[in-house]
Amino acid sequence: MQKIKVTWDNPEQTIIRWDFSGGWSWKDFVEAHEITEWMIRPLNHYVHIMGNLNKHTILPQDMLLQYQNKLENTPPNMGLMVLVGANALVKNAIYVFTTLFGSRSPGAQLVTAESPEEARKIIARHQTGELPRA
Repeated sequence: MQKIKVTWDNPEQTIIRWDFSGGWSWKDFVEAHEITEWMIRPLNHYVHIMGNLNKHTILPQDMLLQYQNKLENTPPNMGLMVLVGANALVKNAIYVFTTLFGSRSPGAQLVTAESPEEARKIIARHQTGELPRA
């Protein structure tokens, strides 16, 4: 059973949605990231990720270090990663990650939103240039 379900969020194929279920691991994250890479690579436009967490999400051990390593092979057209419903612990981890690694590579721009609708608005503002790009 997939712990992180990966699907297109819109018909324009500009947003991929990750739906997290409880108890996901780093292996599940890598699988979702690889599926996403496979979906994004043939496209000639930016594709953003909206990750639907829940308030009880706990990050796997070494997530920040592992994610940094995973970014090295990220497609150049990967845009924002907007995490929806992140709890305080996850928000703090995102702050540490963005402080340490900034936006050195595609997919390193992590932001949070309280709802999928807010995430879509953040992505839309980013696409129109209202939000800074890396």
